[in-house]
Amino acid sequence: MNFRERWKHFLIIFACVAVAGISTAHAQQTQQFRINTIKIEGNETADSTLILLNSGLIRSSYVSGDNIQRAIRNLWQLNIFSNVQVLAERQSGNNIDLIIRVEEYPRLEGWTVVGNDKLKKKEIDKEIGFYRGMVFTPFAVYKAQRDLVKKYKDEGYLLATVSIDTSFSENDRVIANLNVKEGKKVQIKRIQVLGAEELDPKDLRKSFKEIKEKRWWRGADFDREKYETDQQNLLAFCRKNGFRDAEIVRDSIYYSEDKRDLFIDVYIEEGRRYYFGDVSFEGNTVFTEPILRTQLLFEKGDIYNQEDFEKSIRENIQNLYYNQGYLFANILPLEVPVSEDTVDIKIRINEGNVVRIKEIIVKGNTKTNEKVVRREFKIFPGDVFNRSKLERSVRDVWVLNYFANVVPDVKLLPDDEEHVNLEVTIEERSTDTANMSAGY
Repeated sequence: MNFRERWKHFLIIFACVAVAGISTAHAQQTQQFRINTIKIEGNETADSTLILLNSGLIRSSYVSGDNIQRAIRNLWQLNIFSNVQVLAERQSGNNIDLIIRVEEYPRLEGWTVVGNDKLKKKEIDKEIGFYRGMVFTPFAVYKAQRDLVKKYKDEGYLLATVSIDTSFSENDRVIANLNVKEGKKVQIKRIQVLGAEELDPKDLRKSFKEIKEKRWWRGADFDREKYETDQQNLLAFCRKNGFRDAEIVRDSIYYSEDKRDLFIDVYIEEGRRYYFGDVSFEGNTVFTEPILRTQLLFEKGDIYNQEDFEKSIRENIQNLYYNQGYLFANILPLEVPVSEDTVDIKIRINEGNVVRIKEIIVKGNTKTNEKVVRREFKIFPGDVFNRSKLERSVRDVWVLNYFANVVPDVKLLPDDEEHVNLEVTIEERSTDTANMSAGY
């Protein structure tokens, strides 16, 4: 019996002796009775006080049938009872004795999983949300099955099924037994990009780097996260070829009848192809405009290429300032459409001030002498910050082959905009050879 069926079959009893002089149904519904006593029956783990408080029924108060119905709803909403009854026995006058009789859902003692190969039990436990002592309701079973099957589908196992049967422990708690049939993983049979008018559909399909179509020499598992990454790769390809307004309008993922093959249709709108127009600079005093222009990977009249545009700003021009100590330089590019197919670029620069290195701090070296790291550095306390020198220093420390990881970090100093600390965290290799070589 499922969740809703249980609700329909709950027995709700509110019996009372007919009162003389009341003959209409309406009168019976509005008749008030005074509660003489309230008794709780059937509860094993649920506290009687909890049941009474949540029912809303109070001794010596007056109630009608509506109050009883509300009490039952309140107790049902606790989601710990499989059955709720409220029985009333007429006493003298309008006094009644109430019995709230409940049947509790069992508590979960534990669970087992069989048939899982592609998902570890730890992953399954996370999906089903079971924990020892929880109230084990029909909805908990339904939700666990639903969420676990969804997880398998997201992993590409469309034929996966999950059944849950139960047994009882010696203390009358439930043991849930999950039986998993994973089935075979779906394979990508075909990827189509539709809606393009100028770009070649084959080139668009090749922009998918993370997922591929099935071939005889390779499988082609479907991974939703990789698919979402490839959607961004598709748009990046369009914007690299002038279509800066390109967007995915919809996609469709469907399967063969046997659910072994998967088909992907992605519908795009290219929009208009754009070209670069004029490029202007504002706020630059450290570097002249001709020097800044040498850092651009595009010229006026070139097809708009978002990749080259962003690299010109975020890498080339930004590094130009970083290497001269302008660590806080802010480069703000603005794209200004000036005609149907042309975009001017305005680059606003807030250069900030020169920043120097105050301290270089080496962390994580438990066996290696600190001077082994420091002697590879090409930048020193008191020097103007230089990103290229910092990167070269880290690279030279790597080349020593003593360390599993080398991570530099720039630490800002409170109330000091002219200095920063360099913090270099190293992770030493655990081999005896590396330790012996790095110890002098």
